[in-house]
Amino acid sequence: SFRAIIADTAKMIADGTIRVLNSVRTPNENKILVRLSSSPNFTDEVIYPKEFDTLKTEVEFENLLEDTRYWYKTSFISTPETVFETNSFVYDASENFNFAFIDSVSTKDFTFSNSNYSNGSIQLGDNEISLIINSAGFEPGGPAKITLDNIDYAENAQGCGHHIVVIDEVTMQFEEYRWFNFWHTTNNYEAYVNYLDTIEPDKLVAISIGAECGGFNPSQELIDKLHVFGSSYIDSVDWGTSWLLLGKLGAPIGSVPEAFSRTEPIFYDSIFIRTNLAGSFSTNNINNSARWDSLFLSVDSISTNSQIKIKPIVNSIIPDTLNEIFIVSGKADLNFLNIYKNKGISFLVELVADEQGNSPLVNSIKIKYDLVPELGTNYQVVSSTADTVTIGEDIGLNFYVYNVGESTADSFKVKVEIINDDNSRNTIFEQIVDSLGSEQRKYFELSYNTSSGNGTKTFLIDIDSEKQITELFEDNNFYTVPFFIKQDTTSPTLKISFDGNDILDGDYISPKPISGKKVNHLGLVEEHGEQLEKGQTKANTAQKDQC
Repeated sequence: SFRAIIADTAKMIADGTIRVLNSVRTPNENKILVRLSSSPNFTDEVIYPKEFDTLKTEVEFENLLEDTRYWYKTSFISTPETVFETNSFVYDASENFNFAFIDSVSTKDFTFSNSNYSNGSIQLGDNEISLIINSAGFEPGGPAKITLDNIDYAENAQGCGHHIVVIDEVTMQFEEYRWFNFWHTTNNYEAYVNYLDTIEPDKLVAISIGAECGGFNPSQELIDKLHVFGSSYIDSVDWGTSWLLLGKLGAPIGSVPEAFSRTEPIFYDSIFIRTNLAGSFSTNNINNSARWDSLFLSVDSISTNSQIKIKPIVNSIIPDTLNEIFIVSGKADLNFLNIYKNKGISFLVELVADEQGNSPLVNSIKIKYDLVPELGTNYQVVSSTADTVTIGEDIGLNFYVYNVGESTADSFKVKVEIINDDNSRNTIFEQIVDSLGSEQRKYFELSYNTSSGNGTKTFLIDIDSEKQITELFEDNNFYTVPFFIKQDTTSPTLKISFDGNDILDGDYISPKPISGKKVNHLGLVEEHGEQLEKGQTKANTAQKDQC
């Protein structure tokens, strides 16, 4: 398969050049097909066929529009219906960002709390706030209830009198609860009127009568005051009546929610839609950064009292939320995060609305960081000198190790093992590579003598065998090269010479000759020499070719 060397499948701003990692093993054909479109449905696709480069293949898209999102997918030319992968990016000719929230597509894998993406930005979401008012003042002990956002604020529901909850109309947030008991407390009508005088025009006043005695003989001054809050039924309220009101200072009489009964309980139940006053969202975990650089934030509708805070979260066994980062003119330095090596980091963005409930708008978050190294090898850069050798012969292995990532790979081991036909292994080569920079390669050449035995063997190349380097992909760190060692079927020979010369039966030699023996067996040659004692002068070569 073929995989793009990218930080994310959608959250990227790129210059229109993609790099695709070639397959590890020899593919069925030598060209890749890349299709590009400004639609995820590929209704207007442009086709880019490309022959494979070495280890990776670059494809440069043409005639792209700035700040436009594009999708591309890869396949073989012969089988375009079999897609290896589909990725997306936003085009920018001048700058690349390995992480970028800029549109709805790039919010994939985000986590939202009281916030959402809407009309081109992330903002505080709408909140459904319920308000339920009950009154059962027509009967003895009939309760009064005022429940806002599932909280009942009437502290003594069966207490005689008027129960009042003041609510901020803009935010629908609770502000105050009061209870005026006219049956037991003298002059409470006057206190009630005085309290209503303190309520401002931007507040809602929820009122409910509790108990049979709750509506006992209201004063004219109170009746007139409640008219100012829009009540039309207050003139009828008396002993043993149920009454509720959701009033507002200055509302015309009869224009506000109100209910009245002498014979049964009454109810008001409604849902108010308001912007959440606070919320947050979290980005996905970024675990492929080799070096953090900077963060860029674009926002709108920031008033004096609204807030946006960004806090990194180091995602280890127990996530660690760090302090708010310092943003100046829309930019923050992220170099301090480089102490958290090999740990994923996400970003928590906290939003707080102003006093009118207006949400700040987050238009984009762009993060510059260097992508991790990408070590690898493949069929294009690995070779052996033979696939079959006779036992005792040498076989050579040659290969390159590439780094096609954005960052330098520091201190990793390259190991070569022999895998025997019984799956046992033995290491024949190890080397520490101190450093391999981005877009660099290193050549390895080694020779293996096959005298240890015959049969099927395999070279196993293992790059970063001790797993010291964080990479995008690991499967291209391994490569196997099989070979076969055959037995030596030639007959062994023994040759004897005197003073360096072959002789025949009956030949005379010197009194003290130097004899020599040369043994050739299984491809191994051994030579021996010795001086004979005087008198051993006549040669006999009958045993010459035996061992």
